[in-house]
Amino acid sequence: SLEKAVLDAAKTNKVEVLGDLLSQLADQGIPMHAVRDQFGSTPLHWAAGKGHVGVAVLLLEQGFPPSIAAFPFFF
Repeated sequence: SLEKAVLDAAKTNKVEVLGDLLSQLADQGIPMHAVRDQFGSTPLHWAAGKGHVGVAVLLLEQGFPPSIAAFPFFF
């Protein structure tokens, strides 16, 4: 799914791929904050947790809300 592809790009530090995927999300009317894994973690959680600064900056520049909490279990 597109949501899984967004998460995978954030997890693996693929900034250019993520940019394209975020455009696809917008085109399909899928809100970025709806993209979560089975634990409630968002692409921004994964980027921050893995130290992927470029991915985190891209997500924030594209308007990803930084205040979304994951479920208590994280990584």
